[in-house]
Amino acid sequence: MAPVTKLWLAYVAARIKSGRGAMYILDLQSQSTVRIGGTIDGDRVSLYDYDRGSLIWGTLPHLTDSATNASACLRFDGSAFTATQDYLGERAKGRLIDLDVEIEDADGISVYRLIAV
Repeated sequence: MAPVTKLWLAYVAARIKSGRGAMYILDLQSQSTVRIGGTIDGDRVSLYDYDRGSLIWGTLPHLTDSATNASACLRFDGSAFTATQDYLGERAKGRLIDLDVEIEDADGISVYRLIAV
């Protein structure tokens, strides 16, 4: 799964499960911060990635990234989740620990931290 897709999936998962607002997510491996804002209202997602100028939107479990046309299906099971990138069939699994999100796919494990406001 593309790193940018994993990043916004981690952001959405952390926002939903923590119930907290946030303007940033930190990629702990690269120590880079990405600014994302917008609303998650029930199962409706409308976000904007300020760094890429991209909308991330949809009705859960289906989400789309306007910059890459990547779409993914995000499903939760407690603090765990699975993500499938629709058109590629790529799969990832993840879990949330407070504001940290671990996502594991064929490329290994990526870890992100939601920077809550």
